[in-house]
Amino acid sequence: MTDAPKEEVIAMIDIKEVVHTKVTRDKREGMGVCVEFTNDLFDEKGNKIGTSVGTGVLSTNGEGDEHRFQLFSATDHLEDGTILWTGACPHDPSQITKEHSVQAVGTSGRYLGKTGTRHFQFYDRPDGETTILKSSFFLRG
Repeated sequence: MTDAPKEEVIAMIDIKEVVHTKVTRDKREGMGVCVEFTNDLFDEKGNKIGTSVGTGVLSTNGEGDEHRFQLFSATDHLEDGTILWTGACPHDPSQITKEHSVQAVGTSGRYLGKTGTRHFQFYDRPDGETTILKSSFFLRG
């Protein structure tokens, strides 16, 4: 019997994520509108630990606001590497009242080749272009 290398698990919890969005296609609402975002990531002590940069596209799977969602793709840039995450979530961040998760994969540094999930939940929306989320991620590999 051989000793298999221990799988490393990386978890970051209690991240305060300040989301700054910018509509890039035009200023109207509607399907296909693309937003760019740059999120500032802070640890539980308030220290900035990185940024998340990505895009989201508004889509729908039916009629009415309850069926609107955004498809996201973004990269977290942390001091010790990068994590790509992608998935869908409700269009209106305030609808993320429970923790929501999307797929994540490490793309450089300490996180390279590790896979897992990135989680976020609505916390506050101080204005129309800024949203505050409570976030975390879990990777293994």
